[in-house]
Amino acid sequence: MWVAVAQMTSGAVIRDNAAVVQQLICRAAQAGAKAIFLPEATDFIASPSDVPALTRSPDNAAFVEQVCALAKQHAMWVSVGVHESPEPSEPNRCFNTHLLVNAQGEICERYRKDLEAMHKVRTEMPLWDQRRRGMLTPSSTDPGVDDLLAILLALGSPDVTVEAITLAFGNTTLDYAHGNIKRLAHALDVARKEGSIKNPILLERLENGIHGKPVPVALGAEKPLGGRLFTASYFHGRDGMSGVSFLEGNPYPEASESKLLSVTPSELSAADLILDVLKRHEPNTVRIAAVAPLTNLALAYQKDPVTFRRVHSISVMGGALDVPGNTTPCAEFNFFADPWAAKLLIEQAPRDGQPLPIHLLPLDVTAIHTVPYSKLVLSEDHPLHKNSHLVRLISLFLLKPRSVTNSFAPKGVPFDAGKYDLFECHDPLAVAHAMYHGLHAGWGSTQRPFLVESEGELTRGFCVVDRRGHGEEYAGRSKADVESERGPQNEHGITQQAEIRPVKVAKVDRDVPPVPNVFTVTKTPGSYWFEDLLLGCLDMKQ
Repeated sequence: MWVAVAQMTSGAVIRDNAAVVQQLICRAAQAGAKAIFLPEATDFIASPSDVPALTRSPDNAAFVEQVCALAKQHAMWVSVGVHESPEPSEPNRCFNTHLLVNAQGEICERYRKDLEAMHKVRTEMPLWDQRRRGMLTPSSTDPGVDDLLAILLALGSPDVTVEAITLAFGNTTLDYAHGNIKRLAHALDVARKEGSIKNPILLERLENGIHGKPVPVALGAEKPLGGRLFTASYFHGRDGMSGVSFLEGNPYPEASESKLLSVTPSELSAADLILDVLKRHEPNTVRIAAVAPLTNLALAYQKDPVTFRRVHSISVMGGALDVPGNTTPCAEFNFFADPWAAKLLIEQAPRDGQPLPIHLLPLDVTAIHTVPYSKLVLSEDHPLHKNSHLVRLISLFLLKPRSVTNSFAPKGVPFDAGKYDLFECHDPLAVAHAMYHGLHAGWGSTQRPFLVESEGELTRGFCVVDRRGHGEEYAGRSKADVESERGPQNEHGITQQAEIRPVKVAKVDRDVPPVPNVFTVTKTPGSYWFEDLLLGCLDMKQ
């Protein structure tokens, strides 16, 4: 096999560099090469002051997409060095990242070398060696149907080690949430014994646990830090599982024992278990997926902020920035259920020293990641339904959410299943982000300035986005002019290709605390990638 080794002089214009890369890959293919090695920092070379802006630019993301497309077009492996945007935990550092793209155009390996803002380079352990390092996923959960799917996603993935699960109120009350974990444990054990678990990772963990023992499960908050208690029983059912708990004959009982999930609550509270995991692992190695009201995390931060800051990142499913809410006209459920906890972590933590490494996955991005209900709720004569106790449980506990979702379809016209019979995978997407945002180049985020409303009679949980930086840009221009520049929008009101530009906060009085900037996920590897990932971990690919 012929391998091409290419040299080029990159400049500060990414598009020009991309054109040179295209020529080099085409020439290598014409010469019969099956792989090509391109230099480090192929995407651009620029002055240190220009690096952050170029790294975050759309052209830089397009550069990687073009390399992948060329690799697929010419059936050629490509090794290339690029710049990558900073993590919330290290906002002033861009990364010098090496990508290995296979002949199908897929990024199959990558590693980073730490690239300081002033281009001081030191070697860092390759990312693929970090995949099995301690990871708490999920952390705070309120099962809840999508929470149960998120837990199954984490338990069935080879790229994450679930260190603990902490429970909170939310979709249902805390007692039902604990019962749902035990029902899931029982269903998994039945599926293992009947031989219907095909996912080798999940099967191995069902037989041996994680670290040779069950994942600890801790009970947490029963109510928010302030205000009234609300649950999402309108969507998940009173028990959080579409009423499975109340079925005659109790066909899906709670487990009395399990090798995978501890059925006996931890002696530690949820907040203490979170802190314990962070203490037992090296700093910057634990990732938290927060797929419930943020109460447990807020309590852990209040108790020991120093230990809490050892966390690598927190993938938070919560909030709605540029789209309507799903619980009230303006609020997403998790932020509505405990806006005080969200406010503490997002607004208070920066005043205490520095922002927490939060990656927010609001409704803006989670609501457009859907899986057809027809792929999750299977008919009784379907082979997977017949042969798998777990699949039968999943099909059953999604019945109420499906009914509620379908009720939003317009009346008096034929039902459009492709548009309305879709399960919005809010929590599973947040868990996927916690697992893969450092391993897959498809993720992208931008900083958004906002505050969380906690006291409003009609606006509890509302994310008040500071849009003052856009005032001059849109002044005196028509709505049509602005929308034509933004580009076409989808049915959710999100600009296609979902680039949300960061804004500058307007000057305010010194006594008024600044509006915090929160890293907000605006780009994912795609709906099809996510659907394939979820169905694969659930053993429900058809």
